[in-house]
Amino acid sequence: MELANLDPDGRNLAKSIINTINKISIIIDDNPPVVTRRLRTESTLEKVRELLSNSEKPIRIYEYMDFIGPYGIILRNEEGEELLKNNLHDGYILKIKKSINPNINEAIYRYNLNCGIKMTECGPEIVNEKIFEFPQDITQGVDMKKINYIENRYEGKCENKHENFLRKNLVPEGKISISMHLSVDLTISNGRQTNDTHNTEFSSQYKIILLPRYEIEIDVKKVQPSENFIQAIEFALKGNNAVEGLKKVSENFGEYIAKKVKIGGRMNKIVYYDASSISRQTSADLSAGIRVGSEFIGGIGGNYNNINGHNDSLSTSNVKTHFCVYGGDESKFQEDNMVLWQESLNDHTTWKIIEYVDLIPIFDVLKSELRQRVLNAMGQKVLYSTIDSVDDIVMSSSKFSYEHKLSIPSDLGLNLKECQIFASVMNRERMKEVFSTRIIVYTSNNSASVVLHWIHKRSSRRKVKVSNLQIGWIIVGQPIDFRYENCNFCIINNIEECAPNDDHQISISDQFERNHSILVSCIQQAPQQSTIHLEKSTLVTGVHFACLNGSQLNACFFMYDLETETLYKENFEGKLTDLFIQC
Repeated sequence: MELANLDPDGRNLAKSIINTINKISIIIDDNPPVVTRRLRTESTLEKVRELLSNSEKPIRIYEYMDFIGPYGIILRNEEGEELLKNNLHDGYILKIKKSINPNINEAIYRYNLNCGIKMTECGPEIVNEKIFEFPQDITQGVDMKKINYIENRYEGKCENKHENFLRKNLVPEGKISISMHLSVDLTISNGRQTNDTHNTEFSSQYKIILLPRYEIEIDVKKVQPSENFIQAIEFALKGNNAVEGLKKVSENFGEYIAKKVKIGGRMNKIVYYDASSISRQTSADLSAGIRVGSEFIGGIGGNYNNINGHNDSLSTSNVKTHFCVYGGDESKFQEDNMVLWQESLNDHTTWKIIEYVDLIPIFDVLKSELRQRVLNAMGQKVLYSTIDSVDDIVMSSSKFSYEHKLSIPSDLGLNLKECQIFASVMNRERMKEVFSTRIIVYTSNNSASVVLHWIHKRSSRRKVKVSNLQIGWIIVGQPIDFRYENCNFCIINNIEECAPNDDHQISISDQFERNHSILVSCIQQAPQQSTIHLEKSTLVTGVHFACLNGSQLNACFFMYDLETETLYKENFEGKLTDLFIQC
């Protein structure tokens, strides 16, 4: 009996009969009807949805399903006004259909877009904890648009483990430099190591196929952080170690949220080559403490030469393959014939997230006051680092100093009054030239300069010096956001003891890259019963760097007597003891 075909009197009679019905059949798509006694005909469809969404299969309703009334699909915003009794079909049947096309509500449910993400060696892992809530009108916080069908292929060779780690976690090629600020599962150390006895080179071939169908973008300004997430952060900030507490939050809620994703189908194939060398060589190394994924398969032995331009004698090599398919009917996938798998992608319910176009830290959804407290708890970071080459610097008796203006990227948004700038000098031609540095910050226009002074002997006053230098400098301060792409720096500590009669040169470890900004200080250990009177001291110490013709990088320390205006002499031994150079 279709209520829509009855006259008003007949419809009212039918409704009164339906009100006494306690058995209703539910048909989802073309599945057999299932009878339930749990529904009340006076309930709204909104209440019915709430009840069925918490039911067991086969009567469970999902976000991507719609009620079908006598006049067609019931819109989601109308379910609160529509009663169940007015939308039953002949035989007291409630009809439910999957959406033909994906909708926003379906996407939110299916892809857990309000939950956090962890990056792992096995690929992205979604944490089943809500970080934020969407607005009641979901269209105000989420935009979903169809992508014209284009198959994207990426193939190439990579010698960086970190890049392939991000590829496995569905980070797009253009954003492969993303860093992890409070990562729990991954700790990366960017550096280069040299060993005389054993070393391991890394390289890989990757092949990625993307079949995107839709793009979904979340407006984080329109969402509200969940109560559980806020409470976890408040608890972390009140603890004895706020940073460790925030790391625990990242472990429980994930490290990132997906601001923008693409859904559809994807194939990842990465073939790794690891080769052990027994000769001395320098290799790019990114050490990571991560879980080893079960998808690594295979392994064959062999020998080969010439890695990164080095001809080395290699003892062993291994090949391992990471292979993963996202979306579609994975049982139909064949790498040499993907037609059946591609056809299976016509069913939108088989789509998966295939690319995290924009990942943002989980703390970005916090409101301003709590967000700032988290930033403060994380402390200061190296916000920027670079090396400037400066040629033909002229210094003489009439020109004692040289000002080098620092080019600070405006997009960093830094207030230099709240930052610290450190600089060091490397001489590319002569070791015996000594320079001191001083930082000048101009608060009027938020700019800065490094002022160099040439420290010379009295006999050198009339000379003119022309120098080619490199100035390495860093900015340390409080971050203004949680994006640390520019802060993924390696910090290496080294301390060398120097006796006064030693050569004034300390070899710098190969761990220091040529493009590192190296900071140094001279430390003098004063004994408990010290006879040093600092207020009467006339000695100045300092360190600069030299790297002649691409040779070994050296830290050159100096001592200067303000009283005699002379550089280091052996008779300083009684004045300066227990000197350390810290790099």
